[in-house]
Amino acid sequence: MTKNAVEAQKAAEPAATGTGSGTIELIYSFDRSQLPKQPKQDPSRKKPDNADDAVKKLCKGNEKFADFIAQCKGHDKPRPVEVPLALREIGGIPKPSGFPAQLPFAAVLGCVDARAPVELLFTQGFDDLYISRIAGNTLGPDCSGSLHYSLLSFAALKPQKPKGPTKPTPSVDLTKKPLRLIVALGHSDCGAVTAAVLTFAKLKEDLEEVTDPPKLFELEELLDLEGDYLPDDSVTGLLTRIHHPAVAAALDALPVGSLGTETGSTDLHIAALIDLAIYLNAAWSANQIVSLVQQYDYADADVAVGVRYGVFDPRDCRVRAGSENYGDTKDASDSTDGLLKSFGVAPGAGQPGVSVACLLPPPADLAGLRKLATEIADKIKARGKTKEGLRDLAKHFNLQ
Repeated sequence: MTKNAVEAQKAAEPAATGTGSGTIELIYSFDRSQLPKQPKQDPSRKKPDNADDAVKKLCKGNEKFADFIAQCKGHDKPRPVEVPLALREIGGIPKPSGFPAQLPFAAVLGCVDARAPVELLFTQGFDDLYISRIAGNTLGPDCSGSLHYSLLSFAALKPQKPKGPTKPTPSVDLTKKPLRLIVALGHSDCGAVTAAVLTFAKLKEDLEEVTDPPKLFELEELLDLEGDYLPDDSVTGLLTRIHHPAVAAALDALPVGSLGTETGSTDLHIAALIDLAIYLNAAWSANQIVSLVQQYDYADADVAVGVRYGVFDPRDCRVRAGSENYGDTKDASDSTDGLLKSFGVAPGAGQPGVSVACLLPPPADLAGLRKLATEIADKIKARGKTKEGLRDLAKHFNLQ
């Protein structure tokens, strides 16, 4: 759709109200005036100069997409969301080989879940993100190899000095080496993390002592998930990477009995444990990526690749990280405001147009991961001290 057509369509639309009337658009646009000549750099398509700018670009994109989803739900006056495309990205300025150059500014280790479309939730277009996806967003050998390739191909690495005394060291063209960030992205209601929790041996042992056995969750044997036709350890290996340390740290911080012993408390505890493990798993995947990134020498400190983590919530389509923003889901229900306050989130966080911490650096070590686990678990346990709080937790974890 051309920009003129977009503007004409906007003018023809009826006035929108907060009740959901009017058209709400997510537009991938291209200005055809770029076709006859070499286009100038569109400011909105400029690649970030450093890791912090890359983080800001992704978080701004997520905020834009989350606001769009809120509009779709009737929370706000509709505004179109536009993702401009550049001529180079659609093959208009090919390399000699005939293909457009690949120039991503960020790489993402994400989950295969169909509810977490990475480019869409960050409002990014063609050639912005280099994405590796695996169940549970764990850093196994295959994904490590893919991320190594992204660093070797797209990061601004210090050039190797050529052999021979007379040859000068080549310079680095930073416009052709734009990778500045790698993100480990988890998501709420992750099936792989759920399976890891439900097959964790220590949880089974601890649950043998409870008087309120789980009714909504069925504990499973790890080996039973392999099936008869999969290579040995193909599932076990993946879930074990989530068991240790994410599930183990989650259970240490939120032990069985933390949310009471009344009927339904065990199901609530398992749901909370899964949600906590999702955050810890994303954070630890990012921690492992740091050691991968540090294997390389960069042309300059300003262009070194940074690492962040975040967790995407499909309910409101926002990405969050850190304990301060945990539990700030905002939807159309009235009772959610009390949940926000009880989790310690500032009033208004999670509403359209209000920023929250989208992506954060990972814990530096296991002690940092356990600290993050304790901070989030303490918020959950504090909310679970009253019956009203337990009801809100059950709603937050989709048990009602």
